[in-house]
Amino acid sequence: MKRMEMIKNALMSFTMFFISYFVPKSRSKIVLGSSIGIKFNGNPKYLFIRLSKDKKYTKFSPIWLTKSEKVFEKLKKFNLNVEKIGTFNSLIQLLRAKYIVIDNTPEDVFIWPFLFGRFNVINTWHGVPIKKIGKDYQTPREETGKLRAIYNIFNKIFGFNSKHHEIMIANSEMDLVNMNSAFSPKKIFLTGYPRNDVFFNRKYFEVENERERLGLNKYKKVFLYAPTYRPYQKVLPSFSKNFLKKFNSYLIKNNYLLLVSAHLSTSKVEVEEFERIRYISEFEDTQELLTNIDVLISDYSGSIIDFSLTKKPTIFYCYDLAEYSKKVGLYYDYNKLFKKLIVNNEDDLLNMLINLNRNQKDYRGIHKVFHKFMDGKSCERFIEKVLK
Repeated sequence: MKRMEMIKNALMSFTMFFISYFVPKSRSKIVLGSSIGIKFNGNPKYLFIRLSKDKKYTKFSPIWLTKSEKVFEKLKKFNLNVEKIGTFNSLIQLLRAKYIVIDNTPEDVFIWPFLFGRFNVINTWHGVPIKKIGKDYQTPREETGKLRAIYNIFNKIFGFNSKHHEIMIANSEMDLVNMNSAFSPKKIFLTGYPRNDVFFNRKYFEVENERERLGLNKYKKVFLYAPTYRPYQKVLPSFSKNFLKKFNSYLIKNNYLLLVSAHLSTSKVEVEEFERIRYISEFEDTQELLTNIDVLISDYSGSIIDFSLTKKPTIFYCYDLAEYSKKVGLYYDYNKLFKKLIVNNEDDLLNMLINLNRNQKDYRGIHKVFHKFMDGKSCERFIEKVLK
């Protein structure tokens, strides 16, 4: 970030801070955003759709804020209330909002991560934590820099970090314990994750037909490899050419497809594309992708927990389990919980992919560990418990 832009953003933050104590709040206005303002996804997305579509909630006036022209045009096309981040109107919306709903930092709805003042921020988070987060995760030296130093100064003065974690939600009792440990919120509501309602009513939440858009209908089965972020590795190694050739032959023979997707914080996953292996670098919403696949291959990602609601095959490809546990940390004992579903080399992975039915009982039971609610009513619980 350039120095002049940083100064401008800092001045804007201080201006918003002072003005926020004088501008009256609207009881109906709810501002939502996610993924540092560049995507239409996460818990805020599904809450936004529910608030916008359900006649039961006409007392609320939701608006989505985004930096993305693509998202802006998409929501305009479907007559949904949207505004670009940084415009005068977006600032008014933030100042007037009764609640601001995010899933990471205030940058989901604002020009940068610092938004202090009289704002009621609800952080819905962006995944049930498997890996250590917040106070439980010690930031490695290589991750710190100028922006982190500035962040720490602002945090010390204004208590910023705790400010945008004051109100949070949890997916289960265990999740509630972990979120309390990581962020110490003033209030935490056990509602389930609103984004998981899509697994129970895909058509209701569908803005676009992603299966059709990605051309998935012609395949009998779709696999997804979606590894999570490693702070110690910006570009993730994928598979050897030999593995890809063998698996590609298997995919062709059975009319299957493998999709590969990178985490938002990872620049890419190195993978050579074959006839039935496709890299999708800019997918808008992982949740929509999860509702359109048949098999998930991942590691320490919260997507595993979400996908478990489908009771479809899940494979834990944890080639660096010891290293990840040491450098990042995990809330759960992987070897105890997922022992029969973990593979750490390509030969075992290929064997498990070809024999998916072997561990049916194990992957069908994952959801019982991580989900308090399995009824597709998490949006409803959130609105009634949190936005009351």
